[in-house]
Amino acid sequence: PQGIACKKVLEGVIKAEQLQKGYKEFFCADPLHGAKSLFNIYKAQKKPKALPYRFCQDMVRENDDSEGLFQVRHSSSSVQYTYTEPSKIQQELISSLHFMKQMANILNIESSFLLLQRGKDDVSSLVSALKSAGYPFEIRRSDATQIELHAFDQRLRSWPISKLTLMYEQDSCIECVAVLSYERLLAIMLEKEEGFLPFWLAPLQIRLLPVEQETMRWSEEFAKKLTLDGFRVDIDMRSTPLGERMYQASLQKAACAVVIGKKELGKQELRVRFLPQSAESTSMSVTQFIEKIRVEGKATLESESRDSSS
Repeated sequence: PQGIACKKVLEGVIKAEQLQKGYKEFFCADPLHGAKSLFNIYKAQKKPKALPYRFCQDMVRENDDSEGLFQVRHSSSSVQYTYTEPSKIQQELISSLHFMKQMANILNIESSFLLLQRGKDDVSSLVSALKSAGYPFEIRRSDATQIELHAFDQRLRSWPISKLTLMYEQDSCIECVAVLSYERLLAIMLEKEEGFLPFWLAPLQIRLLPVEQETMRWSEEFAKKLTLDGFRVDIDMRSTPLGERMYQASLQKAACAVVIGKKELGKQELRVRFLPQSAESTSMSVTQFIEKIRVEGKATLESESRDSSS
């Protein structure tokens, strides 16, 4: 259940950014044929919209052989297609590369680009896009010509997390698999962060720890308010010592533990500890706490200043 919660949050962030960039959702069991059919419908319209024409879909792929934490028989992917004029293909390639890199950045995953070349295929457009975007890359021979973004696990093994292909035969179509595997992304993050995910992605964002019996009722009302605001929160009402409950919150990978005592409540203050970064709790007002978690709870793929195409 916690894995599903994380996956849905991550999917929501990617989808929101795609829609903001003008991608339209569609569904087809065979995404490649679906892309061709949808573009044929577009061209048949009496007054088709101006290019670029963008659409996206989530799909399930058969994954390649892998091992350990990264073994996923079926992986959930996010695929986006961009049809554009030949004169604008470079601009759209750069925009797609930024999208791939920004996705890795918000997840705080170390990544690098790899340009794969099949035989004597022309890769000048891909090379130019990578250089114009300012990304260093390595070229390797392969049975397919494409750009891949690779992430590294703790053993420094390289895993592809997204890829881009330029499909010349389809009126300058760019296929960008923005997320090759949500499951693998989460696996890399879980290993890197030792189970602690960033606040916006953590399945349990806030654990409330009321100290006295008098603070139980207020904690329940506060939990309801936080839940209505979209935060994932629960309450540990056990009578066990506070240190033990704080330890359990850490074991269960809560992103934030909030101590609510009678004295603090009289001042409308909370003792807050963000796990695992903070070793000690910090006192802050209820208003300050809500403002802080609203900032921490947002995850966006904001364009870098150099991404003029966005």
